Amino acid sequence: MDDKELEYLIHSIVEKEDKPAFEKLFRHYFTQLVNYTHSIIGQKETSEDIVCDLFVNLWHNRKTLHTINKLSYYLYAAAKNRAINHLTRNKTVNYVNLDKIGEEILISRQNPENQFSGKQELKIIMDAIQQLPLKCQLIFRLIKEEGMSYREVADVMGLSVKTIENQMNIAFKRVMETAKKNGLLKRDKGNKRFS
Repeated sequence: MDDKELEYLIHSIVEKEDKPAFEKLFRHYFTQLVNYTHSIIGQKETSEDIVCDLFVNLWHNRKTLHTINKLSYYLYAAAKNRAINHLTRNKTVNYVNLDKIGEEILISRQNPENQFSGKQELKIIMDAIQQLPLKCQLIFRLIKEEGMSYREVADVMGLSVKTIENQMNIAFKRVMETAKKNGLLKRDKGNKRFS
């Protein structure tokens, strides 16, 4: 959806209370926001409920839609806040579906030479990710699992790109330490690299 079409939809929603326009907006963002929320809380149905609730609230406050500068950033930030509130209220631990993520999630994306061969190794890495502070874990997941850029994550979370870089460095360092500690990376004696 381009900016002009989005502007038209928002105008129709605000001025005419156009339900079909709102439904189009809903359909455009729903799957993306559910996937994003799911990456935070790890529960598909709850993620759908959170996003539906977000849009119900948006409809109730539709007269203020024109005051939002970047609707997509607003929606992602609102979804993130609702997901974090859900986790806080329910003190839920986010377990990752290993089959869904795939073995290449972490180190193979950083360096194609470093690939894990089994689910046990991946579980060790995913457990290391689970141990990261919540903000660091969320940033890592948005970048590595959702494919967002550092700039996009910075904008959605209201942080600087430098903060995102620092959090990713922390995540990589801790995960690499876990991988080394568990013998998942072998030290190459010739050039003192891990491979």
